[in-house]
Amino acid sequence: MIQQQSKEDETLKSLSNSQKDGVRAARNRVDEYPECLTLIDDKLHCVFCNKVISPHRSHCIAHMKTHEHIKNSSISNKRVKYQNAPFVDYTVTSETTSMGRKLEPFQLEIFFAKHEFSATHLLCCSDSESFTMKELLSMADHECIDMWDNLRLGYTETKGLPALRQQCSLLYEGFNAENILCFAGAEEGVFCTLQTILTSLPEDVTLSNSFKTKHNHAIIVTPCYQSLLSIPASLSSSITTVPLVLVPLPNSNDPNNETTSLQWQLNLTAIRETIKPGHTKLVVINFPHNPTGAIITLAEQQELVNMAREHDLWIFSDEVYRGFENVSSNKDSPQQAFDDSKSLCTLYPKAISLGAMSKVYGMPGVRVGWVACQDRQLLARISESKHYLSICNSAPSEILALIALRARDKILARNKSIVQHNLALVEAFLSRHPNDFSWVPPRGGCCGFMRYHKASSTKTLDAITKTLVNRFGVLILPGDNFPLHIRTLPTDGVHNESNNADSNASLIPLESCAVVEQDSNPGDSPKLVEVSNPSEGIESFFRVGLGRANFGEALKAFENALPFLDED
Repeated sequence: MIQQQSKEDETLKSLSNSQKDGVRAARNRVDEYPECLTLIDDKLHCVFCNKVISPHRSHCIAHMKTHEHIKNSSISNKRVKYQNAPFVDYTVTSETTSMGRKLEPFQLEIFFAKHEFSATHLLCCSDSESFTMKELLSMADHECIDMWDNLRLGYTETKGLPALRQQCSLLYEGFNAENILCFAGAEEGVFCTLQTILTSLPEDVTLSNSFKTKHNHAIIVTPCYQSLLSIPASLSSSITTVPLVLVPLPNSNDPNNETTSLQWQLNLTAIRETIKPGHTKLVVINFPHNPTGAIITLAEQQELVNMAREHDLWIFSDEVYRGFENVSSNKDSPQQAFDDSKSLCTLYPKAISLGAMSKVYGMPGVRVGWVACQDRQLLARISESKHYLSICNSAPSEILALIALRARDKILARNKSIVQHNLALVEAFLSRHPNDFSWVPPRGGCCGFMRYHKASSTKTLDAITKTLVNRFGVLILPGDNFPLHIRTLPTDGVHNESNNADSNASLIPLESCAVVEQDSNPGDSPKLVEVSNPSEGIESFFRVGLGRANFGEALKAFENALPFLDED
């Protein structure tokens, strides 16, 4: 085993010798008792009561014994946050298995398994309108018809059908089939890729598991589909979540420039601040974004790539909604960002882009997904993980996916028009209920994040969801199914990201949805433009799915149920 001496931590250089000894002792205690202790600003905290405790071993043991439930039991799923930051650090200490920590229950999929196939009106779907087999086969070219008619139902290639991989590669400039690895759905691609990146080391290095887990810190942009957070949490010793922010945009049609519209935005400043040189290994993003419909611009991508290149980081880019960019525009805010992005894997050798047939193509039933990357050696290692899961894809599914990809323009045009039609229905709905509901219109994808302002601690969205589905057959998806740690803002209710050089507006974390902008004088304090109750958080949001042709019926059923919700 190689013994590796790390360089002196930058944070210790300004400390006295006695202070350095205290910090080192605190870090040693965390290594010894990771289930019970964590570091916050280099001070030792108990994960259960968040008290600051002495790093002396005897004092730590004495304090831990004050918690009755941990005297003789293992600890699982305990997380601790860093306070007063535009991001949240976790020390992940769940129970371990032979391959890593136990994965947390997949709450979103448990929710859908319970309700999706029994509810009459689905207002929360994440996919587009699907096709019948007859409709899809009518789009097939002669080659695909021949492949379909003569298909033998044997095993298929682990990498995926060569013709399918070649077709997928056409979505990525300069790629070919060898840059594509197919999976039985996007979720398998997520699992295999994140598992490979976060558990691998250079082939010429043999280090202890302790070293591995300390050098695979991951940064996750939230809110997000749960697996994008839970899988890194099961494999890393620490993760950091960076919530999207809301940016106010001036209304150029208002001569007084007093009204604003809002735009979701990636908080690049926070990502830079959370990178731990020598420890951070991965950044996970998702654009077009589920559930907010946020987009990313090429300039933002390039800035993120520059950070990753500087620190030699991997980027996992969930792009399952790619093809649905710029589904809406706000005519009142021409300054609103336009999605001119590219697939991230074409911009950076250590970026992996995820694609799938489920969302924009409306074909989740075929269970075909893929990852694209310049690094073919990484794809080979990822395929080794697939050997333990599906082994290979379904032969009929691969041909159906090939047919759809060759008819891509036709399919996306139809599905995008459905989204745009449903967006107009939502805007009309909001105009009828301006005091009860609000949202930032999605710019990409086929989902939006709507806020219900009457949600409260005594009238939660979870309770409302149960009433809607049980009494009215209407299914909504509460926002707390998307991982996002809710933190308390400073007492003035305003968080000012003054160092953001790209915008005169301040960046506001999603949890607060408070919106501020800087006065024209640089020395002045930020002024409040709009606040939707800073105490409200993600628990007052629910996802709206805009991709289905019967969305209007579901929205009408939801609206008809609202008077009864007020009675309850």
